[in-house]
Amino acid sequence: MKPKAKKKPATQAKSTPRKQNTARTTAAAQTRTEQASASTRTQVRPRTSSVSRSQVRTVATTTQRSTYTPRTQPTQRPVSQPKAQPTVPSTSGVVAIAQRYLGTPYVYGGNTPAGFDCSGFTSYVFAQAGKSIPRTATAQMFASTKVSNPQPGDLVFYGSASYAYHVGIYMGNGMMVAAPKPGDVVKIQAVYGNPVAYGRL
Repeated sequence: MKPKAKKKPATQAKSTPRKQNTARTTAAAQTRTEQASASTRTQVRPRTSSVSRSQVRTVATTTQRSTYTPRTQPTQRPVSQPKAQPTVPSTSGVVAIAQRYLGTPYVYGGNTPAGFDCSGFTSYVFAQAGKSIPRTATAQMFASTKVSNPQPGDLVFYGSASYAYHVGIYMGNGMMVAAPKPGDVVKIQAVYGNPVAYGRL
């Protein structure tokens, strides 16, 4: 007699389909869960991203507005107006005025174009130039600033340190214009002798 083949237990045959169904159900449930999670992430991300970008833009715009400093035009310094030139002409102008009276006779005590003495001549010329100076030669010497290198328009004094008996107007190049003495006229002459001082007013 042939031995009978052993039959597999019925429980094993039946349990296999159940396990498969359970596995399929579990896999389907996991798939649905994953899909739901993915759907949730897909729905949430745009909102979060949208809000973040909006907030970033708002903050950036606010920051730019608050930190913006308008450019200011450079401050222009007021242009200083040139100072009014004094009416007193230059020293060369003094010399030019003095030469207008060449030939005027010497008159002791005279201080007009009708006749000049030495200090009357110098005081009149400087007055025409717009500068008032003392009347006598000694007073003019003490009122002036002593210089060692005379320039045209400076005064040439003769006498002593305390007294000047004669004065003329220096023209440059060792020449002066003066009313020299009685019987003479206003003229241009060389600076003679040893002047006690040269003075600038």
